[in-house]
Amino acid sequence: MPVTYYTVSNHRYFLGTVALLNSLRVSGNPDPLVVLDAGLLPEERSALESHANVVSMPEDRGNPVLLKPYPYVLGAEGVIVVIDSDIIVTSSLASVTALAAEGKICLCPAWVDAARTRWFAEWESALQLRAPLRREDWLHDGFVVFDTRHWPDLLERWWEVCGLVPSEEIFAASTPFNAGDADAINALLMSEIPREAVSELAHGDEVYAGDVTIENIRTLEASVEGRPARFIHVPDRPKPWERAGWSRRGADVYLTLMRRLFFDPDVPLRPDPAHVPLWLRPGMDGRVALSVLAGVTKAAVPMAERVPDGVSERLRRMRRKIA
Repeated sequence: MPVTYYTVSNHRYFLGTVALLNSLRVSGNPDPLVVLDAGLLPEERSALESHANVVSMPEDRGNPVLLKPYPYVLGAEGVIVVIDSDIIVTSSLASVTALAAEGKICLCPAWVDAARTRWFAEWESALQLRAPLRREDWLHDGFVVFDTRHWPDLLERWWEVCGLVPSEEIFAASTPFNAGDADAINALLMSEIPREAVSELAHGDEVYAGDVTIENIRTLEASVEGRPARFIHVPDRPKPWERAGWSRRGADVYLTLMRRLFFDPDVPLRPDPAHVPLWLRPGMDGRVALSVLAGVTKAAVPMAERVPDGVSERLRRMRRKIA
């Protein structure tokens, strides 16, 4: 049962991709990683090529997120793991890939109620769906696992439907397509794919840094309220490794894991310390900087959580635009 991981990366996501690669290896997931180069610098691509198969963009779709099903262009076969490059894997994923080998399409549930009920009638005609659109729970697509032996046409259909998503609507407020690639695959799961084929992973397998406790920094073992987590995701921007990213809730957890994954002796790919922010660098200066930033964030987050929801959402949108 061949298993292959696929992710998309560019210059802004390079450090996240290094953390993803190293976390897969440290957590006991040795299968090959394929990286789609959507704007890496030459030296970044060269560094990744020593430990992953780096491929070039198949076409320009206006937004890299619409390239997520690119394994179709490569003729990918076997168990396909499509994973975002802002994820740190904290445990073996063998049980999920085994589930996919049995015929299930595995995704994680949305944590936010509003996302869970996301549905637009416009998807059926705009995305040229081949079956009526049902109302089902909307799922995250930062981690999608399935076997092409059971679903030989899924990659092709996801690729085709992503090509129909209006790229100008992605990340825009209150549009039927602002979730881009995720809306595309959810539309397929709510129409052409029978729901019994979908395995919704346990709530808490995918977690966000603000909810996480690191149990063992060496093994990457992490938990939320005592329940083991499979991987930690940081959707939205700025990312924790970007200039303003340290201020995000839980960024110190993600960054603590990143520092371990960048410079400890057991990781396969170590970035040049000069090319990472001070708080991610090895040594005392990096530890002190991260400790100070963590203290500032922990003091600021309780204040931010008291901001009314509408104001909080406007602040998040402003932060995304600034990033």
